[in-house]
Amino acid sequence: MEASEYQKLAARTLIMEPDTTFTNDELAIMLAALELGAKVGAILELLKKGICHRHGYSQEQLKELLEHCEDACLTVKVRHLMKEPEYELSGNEQMLIWCALGLGGEAGEVMETISKLPDIAYHGNDLVKELGDAAWYLAGLATLINVPLSEVFEQNIAKLRRRFPEGWGSEASKARADVAWIVE
Repeated sequence: MEASEYQKLAARTLIMEPDTTFTNDELAIMLAALELGAKVGAILELLKKGICHRHGYSQEQLKELLEHCEDACLTVKVRHLMKEPEYELSGNEQMLIWCALGLGGEAGEVMETISKLPDIAYHGNDLVKELGDAAWYLAGLATLINVPLSEVFEQNIAKLRRRFPEGWGSEASKARADVAWIVE
């Protein structure tokens, strides 16, 4: 299936505005949760580059990122308990939050399924289902910003070609300027 066909079919079940009104408290919690997801993503990125790409990482870097996650968890709790300033978000912005939360949740389900290794053969169909759910949210985000999914794919490949003109490898990854902060 082509990306544009998938995006069109997925959009049939995408609403362009919430069919409910989110309260200010709900928006505050959702935004705080996105912040927490971003912090967890930074830890995963550090471990991916540090271990898988062989860049290395320091315990201090990991500790600092974990502290940021703790702060973000506290923010979620505080925003849940306290009245936040009023948010004025359009329906489209609210749907971007909705889809971002969905994509993060599905990414977590993909990780949970893979964590069942070495039983992945047994869970392979579960992984395909979770990847499909993640793809739906990805297509939804692209649709909400009026970008064809194929353009998302094309821009990603162009970025990878610039970063790794000879193909990916640990040494090529270490040579990237945008990862110079990682301890070797």
